[in-house]
Amino acid sequence: MKNILLVENSPELLKTIKSAFKKYESQLKLMVAENGEEAVKTIEETAISALITDLYVPEVDFPELLACLSRRQADIPIIMTSFGSPVLTDILTDLNIHHALRNPFKTNELLKAVSEAIGKTTKVESLQGFALYGYLRMLQEEQKTCALEVINQESGRGSFYFIDGTLYDAECDGLQGEEAAITILGWQKISLNLKELESEDIPARIDTDLKTLIARAGNSGKAAVPDPEKQSSQSNEKDPKKLIEQAIGQAKAGHGSAAYKILAMLLKNNPKISLAWLWLSRTSENLKTIDVSLKNAAKIAPESAEIKEDIEKLKSAVNAGCGEADSLKHCPFCWAPVIPDKTSCHYCNAHINIHEDFFHSMFFSSNKEPNLQIVESSFKRFNKAKAKEPDNPHPCFFLAMAHINLNQWKEALLELEQTREIGPENPYQKQLEILTDFNADLESFYTDEDEQPEKGEEFGDQADEPLEIPKQLIMVVEDSTTTRNIVASMLKKEGYDVVEAKDGAEAITRFDENRPDLLLLDIILPGGMDGHQTLAQLRNKPGFNDTPVIMLTAKGSLIDKVKGKMSGRAEYLTKPFNSADLIKKIKRTMG
Repeated sequence: MKNILLVENSPELLKTIKSAFKKYESQLKLMVAENGEEAVKTIEETAISALITDLYVPEVDFPELLACLSRRQADIPIIMTSFGSPVLTDILTDLNIHHALRNPFKTNELLKAVSEAIGKTTKVESLQGFALYGYLRMLQEEQKTCALEVINQESGRGSFYFIDGTLYDAECDGLQGEEAAITILGWQKISLNLKELESEDIPARIDTDLKTLIARAGNSGKAAVPDPEKQSSQSNEKDPKKLIEQAIGQAKAGHGSAAYKILAMLLKNNPKISLAWLWLSRTSENLKTIDVSLKNAAKIAPESAEIKEDIEKLKSAVNAGCGEADSLKHCPFCWAPVIPDKTSCHYCNAHINIHEDFFHSMFFSSNKEPNLQIVESSFKRFNKAKAKEPDNPHPCFFLAMAHINLNQWKEALLELEQTREIGPENPYQKQLEILTDFNADLESFYTDEDEQPEKGEEFGDQADEPLEIPKQLIMVVEDSTTTRNIVASMLKKEGYDVVEAKDGAEAITRFDENRPDLLLLDIILPGGMDGHQTLAQLRNKPGFNDTPVIMLTAKGSLIDKVKGKMSGRAEYLTKPFNSADLIKKIKRTMG
């Protein structure tokens, strides 16, 4: 029986993994730790054959967990359930991590990785030799402030000192600075202790980058280290163009954090690439960083129309209050910085998020219409990202939002269903739950035609017979004089009194004067206020809640039907209609 330690605190993912391992319970014992402290305790007390963990561990973070492993069970294989950033993949390779899975991952991929790990005939040299280089790189990437004590199992010990991910100093055996760092990097059998800095008043004795230090340690014959230039070539670090392509691909697939790290690394050695600065601004969550990145890009390429446009997006973001937010995200359509909880983009006006009041705000607010040209141009990149990463929920959700912006609800629902099916942990779970309640209503609009006659009613010759309807007042709101006159004539012929209005403003005024028993309201009206916006204002009038509404919509306009649904008691009637259709709808609506 082999013990497999899983560090995971998500109930949904934990349930899925436990179910997958149940088939092999006679061979594998799955031990679960919900946080880093529990994992450390298990490692100290129990022999394990493999460790499954995410890069981000609650309570005790991954570097500290790895340090514990170096002291207790340095030879066990580690399987990372992490996202596939090229930078992190490089680091995990340096650390001799057995396998790194892209998140979300499939359980059969995890089982395969475990099988391969425990089936190894030779032990993994975890944190031996050059693996220290990978550990130090990870402290840099995680921007750690710490003291790393390195214990040489043969003799001596030394320390590295980091502040915000920058290596300031090293000490060992009376040596300091770069000389001490090179000596420690040459040690073969080591274990680690990660400690808090007693003071951040650390002298900056090291100004050489880590790659150069490890190369010097290798040249001195003190360490079995990888050839940094060879690794750099393998990871395309020597080819800025390929690195930028990787970063842009990550950004377009929704992996903004991974893209940012690639670009930040590239710009350290290649600060004159305007495209890298532009995309760094599009993946940063900090307004000041975005501002600095765009200024750098503009200095390098002052005539770039794309950079100039992004500078305008930044100005729009500041005016929209983004400067007051702790962190930002980016509009998936135009890349403008936006506040995370906003449902629409201040620059392109596209709907980008879903919350409890999403449908009401979308249908009845006076917000500007989305820039459809920008929305439509995004389809190609979303589809490309989806084809490349079919298990990535981001492109699916972005495609759904694109369809919503274009009032293509059937296509939007299909994409949302695919988003729902991806992965045990979905970043859009809450938004999908909101849509679940609305989903049935939306789907009914595809299957239900205009209301059928009630039982016992026919649309034959009887429909032309005069109907006994009490004399009541109906307001007709229609901008076409011809249509308005025809409808008014129909209603008067059937015994109704009629009051007319040519637009929303006139309807609001005349409602106060006449108090109609029913409102016949066209969707498309002039004057900057459509039928839905008119209805939203009328609902604030005292006594309006008891007034039934029939909205006139073009045939097949799903969005208008949805809006009618959202407006409460509003019914809808599809144009063109005849007198029989109109009178029957009025009779039914007025009860």
